[in-house]
Order: sequence, then structure tokens, then C-alpha cells
Amino acid sequence: MGAFYLVNHTDKDIRVSTWVVICNTISIFTAVLMFQAINGLVTSMFTEGTSTLTKVVVAFMHSGAWFLVLQIFLALVSRAVPSPRCIPLKPLPSEGSPEREELFHVIKLDMKCWAILLGHIAGFASINAWCTVQQFFHESYLGSMLVIALAAASLWLLFRVTDIARDHVAYADDGIKDENEHMWDHFVEETEEDVRSLTLSFLSVQWIRFLVHGVLPNTEGDLPADGEYTNTQISLLLAVSIVVCFVGNAPRLVFLKRCFGTGKLAQTMRSMLNLVFAWCVMYAFRVWLLVNQFLNSDASGEVFQAIILTWLSFLATNVLDWIADKLESSSKDSEAAVRSIITTLGVLIGFSWEKCFDVAVDNIAEKVTVVPEHLTKLWLASVLVMSVLPAWRWYILPVVERLTGEDEEEFDEEGGGDCKKVNTEELHDGYKPLLGAEAPGPAQEQEEPAAAQEHTLQRRAQDLEEELRKAKDEGERLKAENVHLHRDAALAAEAAHAATDAQAAKVVELQGRLAELERQASLEDSRSPVGREAFAASYGVTAAGATGDCQAVQEDLKQQLHAATQREEEYKAQLATAQKAEQEQRFRTQQLEAEQDHLSMQVHELRAQLDAAMESQVQAGGRVRDLEANLQASHEASAGHEARVQELEALAQAQGGRVRELQAALQERVQQAGFHEARAQELEVQLQASSLREKRTQELEVQCKALAQELGQHQGRVRELEVQQQAGQAHQARASELEALARESGQHQERARELEVQLQAHQARARELEALAQENGQHQERVRE
Repeated sequence: MGAFYLVNHTDKDIRVSTWVVICNTISIFTAVLMFQAINGLVTSMFTEGTSTLTKVVVAFMHSGAWFLVLQIFLALVSRAVPSPRCIPLKPLPSEGSPEREELFHVIKLDMKCWAILLGHIAGFASINAWCTVQQFFHESYLGSMLVIALAAASLWLLFRVTDIARDHVAYADDGIKDENEHMWDHFVEETEEDVRSLTLSFLSVQWIRFLVHGVLPNTEGDLPADGEYTNTQISLLLAVSIVVCFVGNAPRLVFLKRCFGTGKLAQTMRSMLNLVFAWCVMYAFRVWLLVNQFLNSDASGEVFQAIILTWLSFLATNVLDWIADKLESSSKDSEAAVRSIITTLGVLIGFSWEKCFDVAVDNIAEKVTVVPEHLTKLWLASVLVMSVLPAWRWYILPVVERLTGEDEEEFDEEGGGDCKKVNTEELHDGYKPLLGAEAPGPAQEQEEPAAAQEHTLQRRAQDLEEELRKAKDEGERLKAENVHLHRDAALAAEAAHAATDAQAAKVVELQGRLAELERQASLEDSRSPVGREAFAASYGVTAAGATGDCQAVQEDLKQQLHAATQREEEYKAQLATAQKAEQEQRFRTQQLEAEQDHLSMQVHELRAQLDAAMESQVQAGGRVRDLEANLQASHEASAGHEARVQELEALAQAQGGRVRELQAALQERVQQAGFHEARAQELEVQLQASSLREKRTQELEVQCKALAQELGQHQGRVRELEVQQQAGQAHQARASELEALARESGQHQERARELEVQLQAHQARARELEALAQENGQHQERVRE
């Protein structure tokens, strides 16, 4: 519930920080839980009852297997290499299509999801391998410290080899590095930095705890429960965590810059020191629980630790955000350092809750006797991961991407959109580890708020460039249509003028014939019969019907004249319509010009904002200059578009008649209506999807509650079974005692029977002795006689 309060906080920074903490917590929890289950299976199969050297070999083989899976799986997800038939991945559509952009965005989210998960699993496998090596020196401070240096050198060499291998794969097919191969290289490099930071930080914390407590913890970081620990050791461990946090996040610490510079190595050290801070705080609190006997075989102590650390982390998030807001206007470096500490708290929460589930899974697996314990742990971990991972990918990760503004800018800055030949040395520019808090870019000393501002400005510039590109395409389309319309209109105008001239000539001819007929009709009465017959013959009629035919011809000529006049008026109306359409096109051109002016004004405003950002961010000059160059290119494109719009306006004014102009405008409005209708359908589909997500969330909440109730019932049943088991054990002990007593009673009975037999023998002997005594008496009497 505390998370719900924070994600709906009025402060935007707290909302963003809370979402980042939740995202890191779930990713760490899922990765650790899955690795512990698989590592338990590997241990039970290969290392039980073996030597330490065999355990080291198996641990490194396990770590190498996860690292190989990381490289290959991310290559398949990014489409950098063709996928096999057993993995049906959807191929990318053609260039420039909306489906390609949508699928490319989905691919980037998938890459983010699997890169974080596999990177953390590979990191924990690396921790397990190197901690196994460190156990060889459990009595040597120097030896355990040298393991850290050996791990750093080995990881650097391994990452260098994999980097060269990725470049070889990328350039092997066509000699260029396309956007998918850039994305593969980018996310794998981020993941490798996570592996390096996790491994070196945990080994360092193991060595620090060795110095503080005098005992090297085991590979899982646990100290002996029967050891003697003091509050002084706890305070010393907390002091080390504070010093490490200060060293890793002090923005103006000259020593750190002199030792590690401001490049990739400095980012790695900062991320590693932040993780050391989180480990030290968690283990200091854990030792305090050991001292006060809160940790036992069940999960109650672990839950208590997780709850306390979670609430302290959320409280620290509010306090640190308040400090960062105070430092925002005075020191950008200090603000960025404070916000990087907030990101590290997610790791602390994730590890604390993972311990709870780890102990709970162990306790449940010990109670199950149907299958082996390691298989039970693997099954329970798989169920938990399958329940958490889809929700994290579908509902949490996109929100974090949208809030942090790391959608496309960090990938485009590395050349992901250019399919050009590059040098190998140019492939290792700046990037940001997923566990770190630094913004990507070539300016390594840039602050986080400045990076966020630049991301916002870059996104706005890209939107403007996209609008300019669309306007340019629209102008080109209108230009092409205007050329065709100009040609068609010219032909139609020529045809209309020719038809008008023909109709006018015909009208003149008909008027002349009509006048001739009227003149001949007026002279008809004064002509002789011979002249009348000649006149009738000239028009193909008889003399008798000359008068009626003349009137009919006169009426016909009048009708033809009327029809020609109507057609002439129709042509004039069409010309007026074309002129009206031309005026509408001129108005549309003026609208385009106004839109162009508005875009130019926005470009100028954005350029002014970038100038101000460049003045306040001197250390980020390289990126700002690149952005300014892009805006200058956009401005030049805007000026070119303005010139083209003026050219279109000149062409529109030069056109004499545009018969199809009105149809073009109508078609454009129909297209706009279709676009708005499609957009409305899109929004409706999104609304339906959102409602489905809400329903699915409610269903999942109900299922979670049911599972929690069922888990509580199972726990109660387990406690009852434990009581019954204890009672059964007591009854079994009593039965054993009774059996022992029964055996003793049987022995006594056998002894009694033996004594009875002996008694009977003695009685028989006594009778014999009595008989002998009687016989002796008789003999004595006989002797006396």
C-alpha cells in the first residue's frame, strides 16, 4: 500500500523514483529467485560430496552457460541474427511502415526486459563462481582481496572478447551495422556492466565483512549463526556504507576523477560503489537481527527485515527527493548524486524480499517428500517467476520507460538508426548501466536533470522534424498533383474555349441563317411562282410546303441557338467553379504557409531553449552542438519547405482554370476524415485494451488474495501436521518404551518358567530323597532287627 501512495504522489520526481525502485526490486527478486532454484539443481546433480576444485569448475561452467545464453538470446530477440525454426519470431516489416516502428518499439521493450533479467542471473552466477574461489582464502585477508582484482581482470578480458565477437557477427553478413545489430550491441554492453558491478561489489562486501567480523561469509553471504557479533561491528559496517556512498556519489570529488576519469570506468565504479552501499546496509541490519535472535529457521525474521528495509527505503526516497529538489537550483551535480542513491534503494529492497521467499521456498521444499527438494524449489520458483515476469514486462517496464524518457533517444545517440559503415573504435561510445543512474551520452559528466531536459528537447525536436517531414511530403504530393491538375486543367480549358468558340460560331451561323430565313420569308409573298419553286428547291421542299417548312426550319434554328446558349452558360459556370476551386486551393496554400510559419516559430523557440540549456550545461557541449546542428538542419528543411510552399502558391496563381481542384480538396477532406476515423478506432481499441488490463489486474488481485488465503490455510495445516507429528513422535517413543517393557516381561516370564522347571526338578529330587530316607529308615530298622 505504501507503493500505491508513492506512485500517486503529487511530486513527479517521487512518482518516477518509486516506479524505478519497484522495477529494480521486481527484476532483482525474480532473477535471484530463479538463479537460486537452478543453482540448487546444479549443486545436487554435480557437486554433492565432491572436492572444492570440482565445485569451482562447475560454478564457472554454470556462469559461462548463463553468459552464453545471454549473448545468443538477446541476438535472437533483437533480430540481429536469423531465428531458428523452433523459435518463431515475427520478422520486421519493410522500411518506413508504421508496423515496423511499432514492432521495433516492442522489440526494444523485450530487449530491456530480457537484458535486465538475464543480466542479473548471469551476475549472480558470476558471484557464485568467484565467491567459491574466495572460499579458498577464508583465512587470508590478502588472498581474498586478490580474488577481487583477478575477477575484475577476467571480466574485462571476457567482455572484450565478446565485444569483438559481436562486431564480427554484425559485419559478417553485409559489412554494415544495422539498427538491430546496434540495439543488440547496446543492450549486451549494458548487461555486461551489470554483471561486472554485481560481481565486484559483492566480492568487495565479502572482504569488508571479513575484515569487520573476522570470519569470511559463505558463498550466499551468510555468517555462522553461533558467532559472536557486537554492536560495534554493526556500527562499523554502517560507517563503511556511508563512506562508500559518499565516495561513489560526491560530484566534485577530485580523487575519484583523477583515479577513474569521467568515462565508462567512472560509471562502472559509481555503480559498483552504490551496490556496495546497498549490500553493507542490508548485511548490517541482518547482523543486528542475529544479535537480537530475530532470525530463525522460519521466514518470520526475514519478513521483518524486508518490511523494515522497505519502509526505511521509501522514507529515504522522500527525504532524498526533498534534498534533491533543494539542490536543483544550486548544484546540478549534487542533485544527480542524490537521485542516483534513490535508484540504488530498489536493489536493497529486492534483495531483502528475495531472502524471504528463499527461506519460505526452502521450508516448503523440506516438507514435501513426494519429489526431491531441489525439484520442489525449482517448481515453486518457476511458478513465482511466471506469475511476476509477465506483469513486470507488460505493465511496469513500459511505465518506467515512458517516465524516465529513455525510449529512443539513448539508442539513437549511439547511431542505432544509421546503417552506415563505422570503425571498430567508434562502437564503444557512452552508454548507461541498467543499475546505474547516469544518463547516456558522450558527455560523461552531464547531470541527470540536464540529461532529462536534453531528452525532452530532443524528443520535441524529433517531433518537429517529423512534422516538417510530413509537411514536406504533403507539399511534394500537392506539387505533383498540381502539375497533373495544371496540365489537365489547361487541356480542359483549351477544350472549353474551343467548344465555346465553336458554339459561338455556330450561334453566329444559326443567327445568320435565321436572319436569311426571315428575310426570305418576308420576300416570299412578293415572289413569282417560279421564284418560290426555286427557293423551295434550294431548301429541298416543294413549293406548296415551302411556307410550313420555312417556319419549321426557323423553329429548329431557334432551338439550336437556345441549346448553344445554354451550353455556353454551362461552360461559363464550370469556369466559375474552377475559379472558386482555385481560390480554395490558394486558401489551402495560405494555411500551409501559416502552419509552416508556426513550425518555424516552434523551431526558433526550441533553438532558444537549447541555447539556454547549452549555456547552463557547458560540460555537455558536444551533445548540445549535435542537437543544434540537427535543429539547424530542421530549420533549413523548414526554409526549403517554405520556398516550396511559395512555389506552389505561384503555380496555383498561374493556373488559368482547375476543373479538378474541387475534387482534390474533397478527396483531401475525405482522407482527413478517414484519418480521424482511424484515430478514433485506434483510441477505442486502446480504451478496450486498457479496460481488459484493468479486468486482468482485478482478476490477478483476486487470484493473489485467493493464493494468500490458500497459503495461510496451508501454513495452518502445516502447523497442525507439525503438532500431530510431534504427538506421533511422543506416542512412538511411549510405544517403544512399552515394547521394551514387554520384552523385559517376556524375559521374566521365561525366567519364571525356567525357575518353575528347576523347582519341579528339586521337588522330584526331594521326593527321591524322601524315598531314599524312608528306605534308609527301613534299612536301619532292618539293621536294628
